[in-house]
Amino acid sequence: MCSGNKPPPSVTAHAHYPDLNLSVTELVSFAARKGDLFNDDAGGPDAQQGQRGHQQIQKSRKAPWEAEIALKDVWLVENQRVTLGGRVDLINRSTNTVVIEEIKTCLIPGHLIPETRKLLHWAQLRVYAALYVHMTPEHPENAPLLLRLTYFDLTTQQIFQQDDDILPQEAVEYCESLLTVYLRWWQQVYDRRTAARVFARDLTFPFAHYRPLQRETAAEVYRHIRDKKPILIEAPTGSGKTLTALFPAIKAFGENWHTQTLYLTSKGSTQVQAESTVRQLDPEGYLDTLIIQARDKVCPCLSNDENTRSSCTDDDGYCTRTMGFYDRLPTARSEALRIAKLTKLALAEIAETYHICPFALSLHLAPWLSIVVADVNYFFDPLVRLSCFDEHTHSRVILLDEAHNLPGRARDMYSAELDSALSEGARKSLPRNAAKLKKAIAKLVHLLRLLDEKPINEKDLTRLMYFPLQNLLQALQQEEAGVEITGSTAGFSSNYREWLKQLYRFAVMLQLFSAAHICSVIKDGKERGLKIRCLDASEFLEKLQAQARSTIAFSATLDPFNFTRQQLGLPQKTQGYRLPPVFPEENQCVICTTYITTHWRNREESLTPLVELIREVTRAKPGNYLVFFPSYAYLEMAAKAYNAAFPETELFLQTAASSDTQRQKFIDRFLKDDEPKLGFAIVGGLFAEGIDYAGTALLGAIIIGTGMPQPDDEQQQMSQYFSRCGLNGFQYAFQFPGLIRLRQTAGRVIRTESDKGVIVFVEPRLLRADNWNYLATHLTMQISESPAQLSQQIRDFWQLPEQ
Repeated sequence: MCSGNKPPPSVTAHAHYPDLNLSVTELVSFAARKGDLFNDDAGGPDAQQGQRGHQQIQKSRKAPWEAEIALKDVWLVENQRVTLGGRVDLINRSTNTVVIEEIKTCLIPGHLIPETRKLLHWAQLRVYAALYVHMTPEHPENAPLLLRLTYFDLTTQQIFQQDDDILPQEAVEYCESLLTVYLRWWQQVYDRRTAARVFARDLTFPFAHYRPLQRETAAEVYRHIRDKKPILIEAPTGSGKTLTALFPAIKAFGENWHTQTLYLTSKGSTQVQAESTVRQLDPEGYLDTLIIQARDKVCPCLSNDENTRSSCTDDDGYCTRTMGFYDRLPTARSEALRIAKLTKLALAEIAETYHICPFALSLHLAPWLSIVVADVNYFFDPLVRLSCFDEHTHSRVILLDEAHNLPGRARDMYSAELDSALSEGARKSLPRNAAKLKKAIAKLVHLLRLLDEKPINEKDLTRLMYFPLQNLLQALQQEEAGVEITGSTAGFSSNYREWLKQLYRFAVMLQLFSAAHICSVIKDGKERGLKIRCLDASEFLEKLQAQARSTIAFSATLDPFNFTRQQLGLPQKTQGYRLPPVFPEENQCVICTTYITTHWRNREESLTPLVELIREVTRAKPGNYLVFFPSYAYLEMAAKAYNAAFPETELFLQTAASSDTQRQKFIDRFLKDDEPKLGFAIVGGLFAEGIDYAGTALLGAIIIGTGMPQPDDEQQQMSQYFSRCGLNGFQYAFQFPGLIRLRQTAGRVIRTESDKGVIVFVEPRLLRADNWNYLATHLTMQISESPAQLSQQIRDFWQLPEQ
């Protein structure tokens, strides 16, 4: 299986492993799971609700009941010392039978909690009983303990309890069986990680020479990881920024400064670069590496191909890979540990062999691998974040690739919307027997359609939406209780699944609503959208990054550093480093034209001279060119005008609704086809970032406008928010994001030291002193005041004869 990966080097089994500290929650979550895959948290109470529910029950119990009792003791299992600890919700030691009680809050009657979930709760109680016995040698061997599982329905305030007896020896044996399962796996991981550390410690730089300042910057990365400090690295295209960050992180791992390198990306193309760099550093497969991809890209039950979907769904639409998932997981997990590079293909092969969900398998492996490459949402998104990253904090190093993209992504992560049309579509897609859920959704739709088109403050939003959402989440939990597996949603429409995501995110954002949020109503006929928009996610990012040992943020565009520090939620003292360009300055011709005004009021009159400019630039040196527009509307206007003027030229256009296949086809035309091509795309969009148009794949880019976001109500409110925070609102909401977009887009042209190309900015506002000074720091620019001057400048660059 996966024969392309060399098995990891053998390591002599340790006669004595280091002592292990383990929480009851970790032990139970790993070793006690059985049966079907299910979602632990979807639709349940949030953390604050759960805490209040626990406290309400605990306060109702008077002495001799004791609340929040810490239990901790050392176990010796198979010659391995383990310190196991946890905190019991309630305990009563005053009676002949000791009572140990675990409280679980919920939004449905306790008797409806699925059995698969109760199994974990009972396992937790049995381990607490074993800990109590272990710590209390005077407890009689034949005196059973009473285990009580209490479910507290927060909606009705009703309590549902179940009791069970367990003998001391039975509890101890059960706990030891779980510890044995955990330790055997942990020791495999330890041996694998030890081998990886040995390799990392001896790893050498894969090239004979460093690029300018690359060695010094790599050394700074190592020191910042060692000293638990973040760092910003601006490294232009071709400077080897991925290697500059990854090499010292691996070396620091070899020296035991951290246990895991978490390489986070905002786009799939940068995942490929990270994977390639790991292979470059470790072609023999000593470093265990996991690539996590989105569920809809790896799960067969969500495939666009009907035959693929049907291969793992039963007649009722349930995913059979989720049924009995935890029963088959241990063998699949052990198989995965023997594979050096767990790519999408490798995970798919293992998942196919053991008939389990490949996406869920990747998530279960995430805590154990030395290098994990994943999208930023698995660490920063409150609904997607992996719970394993909340454990063993300060033991991970974050490598944040294309870091300039995170602020925008994070604002989306901490925003939400409830749409009445989508909600109604979800309601109609439900079967008749889901009457209670259909009724709850209908009430939500009715409430949304009554809203006026105006901003809503936090107090009114909570008053308006809290109880309807609680009722809806309760109905969802009751519906889910009837079908205990996550895979059941495979049988519902994509409309329903999309609505579920929307609902859960809105419920979470209602809890996280802050001064950096606004709420508004969007009106479309009778339909309404209730939107919570995050204007600045830096405080949320700051809290999460505080759990990592160090954040190494890098990109070709991080300047201005103060702006980037604030946006990423990094400390003000975070140092910034800039690597110099690696290609000769004379290989790039950068021109800013002043004779075409692209302001939205002047776009109709700009079309004729713009078409002539595009024609002149592309005709001088035939090849591949991309023209980048500030909006789809302007792009479509220009395409129509260009086609009318030069109907013989085929244009390739970026479209808003293109599929992954269509987008890849657009890129392949430039990368793989030798015929000259002209494409129209969006500034800062998919084709303007993260793509290597190396060699002759792109001879030039024409970039239109300032790159600034459209000045809609949300951007204006963002500007006002930053002004209230004592910052320059215009710079933070408009100017700096725009300039960064322009630099990112310009960076597509020169990708290697031998590339040559032309970059033409079409925007007279870039000559304003603040804009010009910023761009001139990074680009050597000429000014063109007429078509004739532009033509001459381009011909001079390409060293073409006079016309």
